[in-house]
Amino acid sequence: METTGLTTAVDVDGKSVTIAWDPASNQQALAELDALKPETFLGLTRGHALQVVGSLSPEIHQTPSGPGRPTSEPYHSFTLHDWYVVPPFRRLVPASDDPLDGMVPGPLVEQLSLEDFGALPDGRAIDPRAHERATRDEQRPAVEG
Repeated sequence: METTGLTTAVDVDGKSVTIAWDPASNQQALAELDALKPETFLGLTRGHALQVVGSLSPEIHQTPSGPGRPTSEPYHSFTLHDWYVVPPFRRLVPASDDPLDGMVPGPLVEQLSLEDFGALPDGRAIDPRAHERATRDEQRPAVEG
């Protein structure tokens, strides 16, 4: 899929806020988040399966504008410190043997696996368990002031 413009948002108090990752973000955490495969669909279950931990800048920025660029749009800078999932969640699975039928939510899954990730650019191995929180008691605030 090709897109222009910003496509990443976080949910802050029930409102979607468009973000761009701040260069001061934890680069290892960001690389591992980016390595999550699209079929590891975390949003259907309990509405909060994927949590990001970091700092949302209060300032509103604008993407650059000009000839050959997408329309300028507002965004907030987000400094990612860490991220995690709260099982159970659902992965996307093929709707049928026909690839044109697309993907549908599969059964509930209790943990991440290596198959949920693509390769990291530096070839490092990912520890999927490092990005799980088993219960609500283990959760931290997703966005800090």
